[in-house]
Amino acid sequence: MVNCEAEAESLSAVMIMMAVGFATLLQVLVVAVILLPLGAVYVFGLYISTGISLWRLIQHDYAEADGDPNKANLRPALVVLYSLALVQGALLCYRAIFSISMREQVFVNATLERYHFKGDAVQSALDYFHDTMAGCEKNPSFARGTNLITYASDLMGSTSPDRYLSGIRILDTLLMKEKEGPIRTLVVQRLLVSEPSTVWKLLRTLDATMPYGVEARLRAARILEHLAGDIYLDQFPGGMRCIASLLDHEASPSRPQLRREEVPVLQGMRILRNLAANSGNLGAIRSAPGLLAKITAPLDPDLLQLHHTYRFKVALESLILVRRLMDMDAPRESKDDDECLEYLKKAVTNAMPKVLRHVLQLQTELQAPTDTHTFSAPGTDLEEGPVSHATDRPNSQQQPKAIELRDALLSECATACEKLVGEDQNLARRLDEIAAQICSDAGKTAMSWAALLRDVKDRGQDLRVERRGLPTMLRVESSG
Repeated sequence: MVNCEAEAESLSAVMIMMAVGFATLLQVLVVAVILLPLGAVYVFGLYISTGISLWRLIQHDYAEADGDPNKANLRPALVVLYSLALVQGALLCYRAIFSISMREQVFVNATLERYHFKGDAVQSALDYFHDTMAGCEKNPSFARGTNLITYASDLMGSTSPDRYLSGIRILDTLLMKEKEGPIRTLVVQRLLVSEPSTVWKLLRTLDATMPYGVEARLRAARILEHLAGDIYLDQFPGGMRCIASLLDHEASPSRPQLRREEVPVLQGMRILRNLAANSGNLGAIRSAPGLLAKITAPLDPDLLQLHHTYRFKVALESLILVRRLMDMDAPRESKDDDECLEYLKKAVTNAMPKVLRHVLQLQTELQAPTDTHTFSAPGTDLEEGPVSHATDRPNSQQQPKAIELRDALLSECATACEKLVGEDQNLARRLDEIAAQICSDAGKTAMSWAALLRDVKDRGQDLRVERRGLPTMLRVESSG
């Protein structure tokens, strides 16, 4: 009895395997015999008919009429039929060749070169042309009112992450090409009049916790830099937290070297600076939890390294923003605003002596090459690529930029301190004491804070004049 049951189960398993094998074989036959030929005809049908028509027109072996009146017009009719099919195929081939080569060669390349599309942004621009051509084939009026800006803004409203990224690539590239002018105006207007969800989506892209890559964050930050002056933070709850997340990548004294992915810190400062230009946003910025500490972090004296150009760029943006937040004419709505101003005052006064010492040291170092007509080996700016730290002296390419950047930072510090000193005499005395200590360390005659600032500014101006005339002098010496 047991053997019979085992044999029955074995036979049942064999039958099932045979049924599965037969079904698989049937599916393979259906695909091979029916679906593959149908697919080939669907894809290459017009080309196949063109080839057959050409062959039949050359062959001319049609059936003879043999006096049959029903076949008298067969040959001319076949000739007309094959000729029409051949003409249709020729037009199809011409269209395929033209769409692949001529359009992209002439129109696309001209646009790519004009607006400096590079890298992945090139494919985004190509998608615009392909989609526009496909739409015009169905409806000739499709392209009316459509351009790169409208196309990109529509992509940003898509739920597809790839299409959204393609949209911000296009807009960021256009804004990078023309930071001021009609294109920037059109981009800003288009985004501001579009759905509020578009701006909110850009803000959410800045949040490091969202599923967007580094490229998307940086491009969205650059776009928002242009929009920030027209954005009211009250309309976007949580937007400040997204912007503040850009400032989380700043370096610390224990990690002094900056990488490329930390450039969003600079963009975050610029976004906040433009937001602060609108007095309606000052309260939101001042009251954001932990934001003031992030804003003033670049002013930490321990982070201001002498030849770290990027650090000074971030510090300059930080100080410009701090000055706007300290604007005494701006409305103060609560006690928190007064506490905020005191916090900002402390950050500025702590950073100012360090900045002044750096400027004095840099002027001393740059004066030596001016006198000896020698320069160190060229390097690369931090925003353009890696910087060599093998030498403590800035190279010839960085020197003019270093002077200009540190002078700008010094000027911002001086302006901020002038406001503070006018309101706080104790601070004025403290700064005079710091100035005396700086003069002592530099081997200079003791000066007041205001006099020392004037002296440093005048010295920097003289140094810039000398260095502008130095290249001409060097060329004359080398030719001699």
